[in-house]
Amino acid sequence: MSSRPSILLVDDNAEILEILSLLLENEGYEVGTARDGAEALRRLHDGCHPGLIILDLSMPVMDGWAFRRAQMDDPALRDIPTIIYSASSTQRGLDALRVAGAFEKGGDFGALLSLVADLCGSARTPASTGTLRHR
Repeated sequence: MSSRPSILLVDDNAEILEILSLLLENEGYEVGTARDGAEALRRLHDGCHPGLIILDLSMPVMDGWAFRRAQMDDPALRDIPTIIYSASSTQRGLDALRVAGAFEKGGDFGALLSLVADLCGSARTPASTGTLRHR
């Protein structure tokens, strides 16, 4: 089992998952992915224990809003810090989700990485073999 900080990326866009996975792995984080909120909840209930969740709001099956509400209602999951990373620039309603931060897709990756390091711990060692990729 890896001692690197782990992150679960939840987004239906394969390109975004790939870009963020590579970016975070290059920073030394262990990265898992889910294509929608329902898949993310299954993974979390099946034993995935990330130190941080990065969540899109607009997805099929179960969107980020519904996922976050389910996460907050589950005592085993509610304390996992969550960052919103979405194409929607609206901030309306985000206060109810009690997230650690919110970023618009394509925005400042440096600010995102800085918040990830604050919440999940720095993992400045470059990714090496044995990286777990959950697709």
